[in-house]
Amino acid sequence: MTTYADRYPRRLRLRKNLVSEIRPLDVAEVRDLMTLYHALDETAVSRLPHDVQSPNFPKMLRRQLEDERLHILVTWHEDDIIGSLSLYRSESIWARHIGNVVFVSHPEYRRFGIATILFEEILPIAQSLGIEKIYAELTRDHIDGIKMLKHFGFSREATLKDHIKDRYGRYRDMRIYSLDTEGAHKAMEELIAGFSDYSG
Repeated sequence: MTTYADRYPRRLRLRKNLVSEIRPLDVAEVRDLMTLYHALDETAVSRLPHDVQSPNFPKMLRRQLEDERLHILVTWHEDDIIGSLSLYRSESIWARHIGNVVFVSHPEYRRFGIATILFEEILPIAQSLGIEKIYAELTRDHIDGIKMLKHFGFSREATLKDHIKDRYGRYRDMRIYSLDTEGAHKAMEELIAGFSDYSG
């Protein structure tokens, strides 16, 4: 993460005058991230691609962060992480230019613009890693997530039928939305026009 460490921490005033700090997640802060995951309701947890309730999940996160297979930007408000955006780089030799993103926000801090700023901040990080396209995987009932991605310029690239099997054994279609990182900054500039660096 040395390629972009000099940019952070970055303090911002988001919507509703929420003062926050954006920075990459340190391995030592995985426990704080788990506090965010534990604040999610069952529906939100079921929409995540990983079993965040597994006792082995924190260990896996630490290992991936240390190996730089995973990069996570987090938003702090005071002493709590209130949002995170994870970037998983493909390990396939054919798809080293592709990255998968997963966004999570605290239920009490939605519609503050956390997703907007994290997606804007992740773009130069992705490009520094040689990632040309980022994608996200959602189900049809993830309505808010789909609206958010479309708002950021993502477009639906594929639908994989019965590709997801939830914990209750139900099959669901997976929708894949993607965004080219080159030129995506312009699309994001208007969305973050109301945010400002905070030095108070």
